[in-house]
Amino acid sequence: MGSDRENAKEWWYFADGWNNNKGDIRNIDEFRLVGDIDFQGNKGVGEVGKDWQNYADFGIDLDGNGTIDTDEYTSMIVGDRNSFTANFDGQGYTLKNINIDTTITRNYKPRYVGIFGNTGGVFKNINVDYIGGSVTVDIGNNSRIFAGGFAGGAGGTFFNITLNNINNISSQGNNNFNNEGYYIGGFAGGTQGNFFNIVLNNINNINSPKGTESHAGGFTGHARGTYTNITLNNIKNISSHQDAGGFAGWIEDEKFSNITLNNIENIDGSSVGGFVGAASGGIHENIILNNIGNLSGYSVGGFIGYINVESTFKNIYIHFKDKATITAKGDGATAGKFLGATSDYYYQEVVELSNINLYYADGSQIAEIKDDIGFAGDGDIIKGTIDSHPYSNEQDGFTIFKKDVENFFKEENNKPQIHYNKEGGYYTFLDETNNGNGG
Repeated sequence: MGSDRENAKEWWYFADGWNNNKGDIRNIDEFRLVGDIDFQGNKGVGEVGKDWQNYADFGIDLDGNGTIDTDEYTSMIVGDRNSFTANFDGQGYTLKNINIDTTITRNYKPRYVGIFGNTGGVFKNINVDYIGGSVTVDIGNNSRIFAGGFAGGAGGTFFNITLNNINNISSQGNNNFNNEGYYIGGFAGGTQGNFFNIVLNNINNINSPKGTESHAGGFTGHARGTYTNITLNNIKNISSHQDAGGFAGWIEDEKFSNITLNNIENIDGSSVGGFVGAASGGIHENIILNNIGNLSGYSVGGFIGYINVESTFKNIYIHFKDKATITAKGDGATAGKFLGATSDYYYQEVVELSNINLYYADGSQIAEIKDDIGFAGDGDIIKGTIDSHPYSNEQDGFTIFKKDVENFFKEENNKPQIHYNKEGGYYTFLDETNNGNGG
């Protein structure tokens, strides 16, 4: 391959070939990156086509006549309508300088928006750096939207992936169709499969539009599958009309383990949690939330907003910022330091708690919240206790939190080993000296 920018031409043929079913491309088992690719997004600043390239409508002068003809534009979103079902190995190379905007594309308003659209294969050893670019989606006439920094809908197996420096992931517009769901996430709008050894760094805003089925999360809007060894660092704002969470907006009976969220500033919606907005079951184990800020919603909790079926929570440590808040909004709204509310229709289901630890400033707004669980429905459904650790000042609070976390999560205790990156100020269960993708 040529220079980073010249390599975009190879991706043009790759995306156009898959999306338009050219030749035997859909019979290929695996694709591999053999060099970095610069998509010239330049944060979407200036005139499109001159100062920056739109990943969703990318033009290249293929015939060398000095102009970009109509047939020399294509969407670089691989699998925008027909799912990308092959395997993809990034071999440690980087896809970078990306800006995706379907609000300015000509009669092209895809349902699945990301570097990949909808997927069904194995993805590994990939680095992505938006360099401040965004993912901006026009709802168009779609009754469903899936949008994320890596993929719109991520199905399959994903590992050894880093995703960095996204400005906004958001949607615009409205439609006259029935809303079947808007799903927005840092990694993908909807996820289903196996996800491990993945790191997301530096996202300003993740916003899902108004709608009765609206879900936004730091990693995914809607989660199904298994998730382990995942780290999210530095997300400013996550908002949704319905479910919003630091990791996921809405989950369904899945397993989450060895996950860290660091420096999440604000989450707002209806069902809102530091980790997940709303959950229909699931196992949550070995999870650290470090330096969590303001949470606001109708059912809002430090870890989870709302549960409606049996769920398990084990070995969870949450450190809130000194001035963090958990705010219940609206008549009948509920707030809890850990859980906002359980459904009163599923009172025979059990919420199991084991080794749950909360760290917050003494005398703060969170300290004034009466209950760890805002509303627990009817019946004795909560099994286990929650330990609170109010601190006198932020430095002392973090020191206590850090000591407890590092004493518990270590190999000699037969627990996954935790690592603290002092320079970045974050925790991770990943060994960053050997993450397999060169990132």
